[in-house]
Amino acid sequence: MVKLWRKLLDHKTCDEWTGEKPEEGTDETFNEEEIAELVKNLPGFKIMKEVDVNKWLSADEQNELTDGDILNMVFQNDDINSDSKGDESTDKNPVVISHYEAFMSLEALLCYIESREDTCASHVMLLKRMRDMALKKTYTT
Repeated sequence: MVKLWRKLLDHKTCDEWTGEKPEEGTDETFNEEEIAELVKNLPGFKIMKEVDVNKWLSADEQNELTDGDILNMVFQNDDINSDSKGDESTDKNPVVISHYEAFMSLEALLCYIESREDTCASHVMLLKRMRDMALKKTYTT
């Protein structure tokens, strides 16, 4: 790994690296020109200009979203969607599926899932439980 980094970076500090972790408190900082030169050594980035590298490095700073920002955006979208669908949903009656129809649908889904090679055993078990619950409900109601 060290040889690859030496080849990639061709930097004097890499030749001095011994494989030990640096001491805490040492702060190696690079200026933007050094980083731009290092990026140009990466395969596929040789034609990149320093301005592009600087934009790339500062992109994360500009678009940093906090958890609160993400939640606000999600809830705003939910409010917009519920407002636009509110008028339509009051006109239509909700679809009611009987327990027997649910059982038959789960049975068909179970056949499909079991026939696939990439199926997880826990998914099959969950579907079987749901199918059995629907079947019990058909007998009790």
